[in-house]
Amino acid sequence: MMGVSVVVAWWARPTRLPSAVAHTKLWGDDAERAGQIRDDEARTAFVAAHRLLRWAVTATFPGVPQVRIERTATGRPVIAERPGASVSLSHGHDLVAVAIGVGPQVGIDVEDRPVPEWRDAAEAVFHPSELAQLLDMPCEQQEVAFRRLWMAKEAWAKAAGIGIGRPQALPPLSFRSGNWQPVDRSWRLLSAPLQIPTTLAVLGKCEVIVWHRPEL
Repeated sequence: MMGVSVVVAWWARPTRLPSAVAHTKLWGDDAERAGQIRDDEARTAFVAAHRLLRWAVTATFPGVPQVRIERTATGRPVIAERPGASVSLSHGHDLVAVAIGVGPQVGIDVEDRPVPEWRDAAEAVFHPSELAQLLDMPCEQQEVAFRRLWMAKEAWAKAAGIGIGRPQALPPLSFRSGNWQPVDRSWRLLSAPLQIPTTLAVLGKCEVIVWHRPEL
């Protein structure tokens, strides 16, 4: 794998983690951060995502006995022992996802529940051209298209290293061939298989992209 540009992404259900993932210990202050989350569902998803991240990093780099995950000023996770690798994680209500890039930069985002007030959020955050494309779609498709656009921009922001919650800081996306895509062809935005509500952003040359669901 080390001689090839590879991106591997995993997803899992927070309450149905495979045994190997569920028994993975949290890193550093992750346990303390989890303890500060009062909502049970949100805390479960947070813990699941960080366990999946550690398990995935260890599985990807088995020759590194003590893998440490550190964070940049924008909160982006990095592997201390593998500075050339890129990692990203996301957790929704009933889904967690992790991506690791060996070569390219990666970002991943999950949005697994409908957003009732999506129009207000779209008007506040999205570029006018994105909003126009969104509202030009049939009404019954707009909320799902909104979530897909939000995932695309959040994943892109993570891969670009500008921090989550700032999708408006990116150039506008264009809806073509059934998906939101950047004009800059050096970027790739990919939807997960099996209609899993997850989007993966990849920057740079990538020869192999693999999606996994850890075995139960």
